[in-house]
Amino acid sequence: MGAVRWLEARFHPQTRSDPDCVVVARVRCRERSASIEPLDPDAATVSSRLDRVALLAKLHFLVEASLPRPFERLRELRSAYWSFTELP
Repeated sequence: MGAVRWLEARFHPQTRSDPDCVVVARVRCRERSASIEPLDPDAATVSSRLDRVALLAKLHFLVEASLPRPFERLRELRSAYWSFTELP
């Protein structure tokens, strides 16, 4: 079945170099598949300016596009607004 690795999906509203970000979800990565676990909106630091549904839709697109090697491809993603950090 393969090892499971976790990524924290972060959206950077200004740019990735800005320290302010919104943690959108955790991404559970297996060798050839991935699933998204959205964070509880009350627990996450979500700006009222951001549309949580749109962020999750974009995240689903990014995860689907990363297959069949989701962990590696998300970590290598070149984006001004998204970053993926490995969780222990």
